[in-house]
Amino acid sequence: MKRSPFYSNIFLYRLEMSILHKGKYRKRFQDVVDLIEGNITSVCELCFGDIFIAEFCRKNNISWMGIDLSPEFCRYAQGKGFNATLDNVLTAELPNTDMYIIQGSLYHFKDKIDKFFDRLLKKKGSIIIAEPVRNFSSSDNFIGRLARRASNAGIGHNSFRYDHKSLIDELRRQQLRSPYEYEVIHIDREMLIKITCP
Repeated sequence: MKRSPFYSNIFLYRLEMSILHKGKYRKRFQDVVDLIEGNITSVCELCFGDIFIAEFCRKNNISWMGIDLSPEFCRYAQGKGFNATLDNVLTAELPNTDMYIIQGSLYHFKDKIDKFFDRLLKKKGSIIIAEPVRNFSSSDNFIGRLARRASNAGIGHNSFRYDHKSLIDELRRQQLRSPYEYEVIHIDREMLIKITCP
């Protein structure tokens, strides 16, 4: 299935994300790396897209692995010397790691969300989720059209997006299936969540 061109070129992707995040694209990564505390020695970033978190890990002697469906994103990361794997998060061999990170991509797994959580929770690492809950894709303007056009990462266009209520409802539903603790760190355009496995 043909992907959005934004998932085929890292520089187009950065431009698109900078527009959608109104110039705060890099800050969203900083919010995440602030949660990578001193006892973390390894990170696996799912649907990584860009390499800002990978660069932070390298500077801080933290092992980083990234998994993404975009050959272009993986080649770009590999060209910078990072351990990037071209694969589907739902079928890839997941490493044992201190922390999993998924940012802005959880909605892609809506139809297989139980499988997504089951795979990660079995690994016992902490999980950082940063998911948009104020979404532009429903807006009938330039930003909305851009967001909808950019939503196909290679598995088809996806009109579903989480909002505050539906994301919290999903976290609570998953808790009933496999108990864990979660903390909402903050809510802005994205909800930043830390999950701790028992």
